[in-house]
Amino acid sequence: ADYRVIVRDHFAQSPRATLYPWQLSVRREAPGVSLVVAPAPLPRQNDNDRQIYGTGCNLRRGETVALKVLAYRHDGFDGEIELLTPQLPPGVTASGTRIQAGQRVGAVVLTADERLPSGVDVLPVQGRYHVGTNVVTIAARAVTAQAPTADWDQERSAVVLSEHVVLGCIGTETAVLRLEPSTNSVEVAVGGKINLPFQILRREGFTAGFKLKAVGRTELDKVKELTIADNATNGVVELNLAEAALPVGTHSVWLEGRAPGKYRNQPEAIDAAKAELKSAEEVLAKADAAGKPVAEKRKQEAADRVKAAEERA
Repeated sequence: ADYRVIVRDHFAQSPRATLYPWQLSVRREAPGVSLVVAPAPLPRQNDNDRQIYGTGCNLRRGETVALKVLAYRHDGFDGEIELLTPQLPPGVTASGTRIQAGQRVGAVVLTADERLPSGVDVLPVQGRYHVGTNVVTIAARAVTAQAPTADWDQERSAVVLSEHVVLGCIGTETAVLRLEPSTNSVEVAVGGKINLPFQILRREGFTAGFKLKAVGRTELDKVKELTIADNATNGVVELNLAEAALPVGTHSVWLEGRAPGKYRNQPEAIDAAKAELKSAEEVLAKADAAGKPVAEKRKQEAADRVKAAEERA
């Protein structure tokens, strides 16, 4: 067969565009998908906030985060994609999730326990799907913004692709707000209703109310947001499956929300610094004339550390 190929620079970004090399690839159709993992974006400051930050994938003790997974489908592939995390860092667990057929966005849900050790680990993320009778497993790549972008409508964000997802584990800090469900598994008939009670664990400074949304399936978009009152320590989310129309099967569902609060950075460092200051004061009180200069210097250094820890927090 004969083909005619016309090449144009639709964006007209350079008068020398016609001098740049162009490539044409002709191949047989190969249905499939490429996966990219992106860190959760920071909250928008207001409705006009269009900033992009160079954030990473981090996890605190007791925290649950959902890492966004983007599916770039090609050559007509439209099937469901199972998301897998075959090797997890110590102290981290993951919930099995899927990208629905025809959808292009999913998430990997990670939870850290209370004894999470600090460190940086590689987090393998895989996608498994069917093409005809063949089962295909692929590795996801990771994307991060190379530099902050002030307005995504005005400038294109430069991003970096890497072969591995890097997860930072922060074992010195506990999640400021946490939801704990009464049960991790529930069974219900198609079209029925279920109530999912949960507890809310708050740290000092995060006492304000907030809203929660059930996510994990596009059918849950119809479920109304749940409003949590100020200082509330428990809640119940009701899912009307006649309204949400979840199909028969096993589904992963989680709650997402944004909560305002006064964040303190590593407040435990203040306690450690104050304990050192108290010890220095006791040593100074018992020091003789010869040892006083050294003891006074130690006390001053400890006081400086207390001040620095308070300012940081």
